[in-house]
Amino acid sequence: MLPKNKRIPKQYFPYILKNAKRYNSEHLILYICPIDSIIKSKQSRFSFSLSKKVSPLASDRNKYRRRGYSVVSKYLKQTKGGFFCFFSFKKSKTKPTFDVLHGEIKELLETSSVL
Repeated sequence: MLPKNKRIPKQYFPYILKNAKRYNSEHLILYICPIDSIIKSKQSRFSFSLSKKVSPLASDRNKYRRRGYSVVSKYLKQTKGGFFCFFSFKKSKTKPTFDVLHGEIKELLETSSVL
């Protein structure tokens, strides 16, 4: 799990959804938005979101969110600072395995030039 100072607070989600650039993969959408002068810290911040439409069980939603944070924590030292990175899961017929999720998150971070 990521420490709280590396996660995005709820109050910034409307700003992110309005001003962010989107990157897509099979199971995820990545919203990237520069932090600018909103927060004094220049570290990148991350967040994961799953709706009930994607997975109706809270335990499954929490599992995928924890897996996402686990993958991101491996790349924290390599990421560039100054970005909000908001991952949203898409509804799909198949549930992604940890390896698939790891590959998609890494690919999205590389294409958005955060890594």
